Amino acid sequence: MSIASTTSRVDYIGNGVTSVYSYTFRIFESSDLRVTVRDADDVETLLSEGFHYTVDGVGDEFGGDITLLAGAFSWMDGNFLESAASLTIRRVKEITQETDIRNQGDFFPEVHEDAFDGFIMIDQQQQDEINRSVKLSETVSANGFDTTLPPEIETSFEAVIGTNA
Repeated sequence: MSIASTTSRVDYIGNGVTSVYSYTFRIFESSDLRVTVRDADDVETLLSEGFHYTVDGVGDEFGGDITLLAGAFSWMDGNFLESAASLTIRRVKEITQETDIRNQGDFFPEVHEDAFDGFIMIDQQQQDEINRSVKLSETVSANGFDTTLPPEIETSFEAVIGTNA
C-alpha cells in the first residue's frame, strides 16, 4: 500500500454533541496517534488512549475513528467535546527503523512496503512540525541572524518574542 495523501493530522472544533472523531490516514499501531484537546482557557491536554479515548481503524488505509470516553474533564460537556474546545489528532511515529533486510534473505514485498510507508509517515510528521514553526524569511541568512532565545524567555510562559530594528 502506498501513502497517496499528505494528510497526517485532522483538527476539529467541539460542538457539544459529538464524541466520535475520524482520522483520515493510515496508522500501524494505535500508539501512532497523538490526540490533544485545547480547552476554552487555551490549556492543552495530551490525551491518553484507554483513559480519554479509544481507537479503531488501526492498519486501515483510509484511517478510522477515536471515541472520547466520558469523564470529569473540563473540556467535556457530558459525554461530548464542549463547543469552546478544539481537538487535534496527529500521526506521530517513533523515529526508528526496525525492518531488518538481510542479504540473500526471503523477500516479502509487504514488509518492504510497510517500511517505506513508515519513512514517509515520519517525513510527513516532521513536515507538519516544520510548517507550524517560526521561520526566517527566504532572504534572511541564518548566519546573520541569532536564533538563540534569551534565557528569560526560555523559562517564562508569559514572555513575548519580538524583534526590533
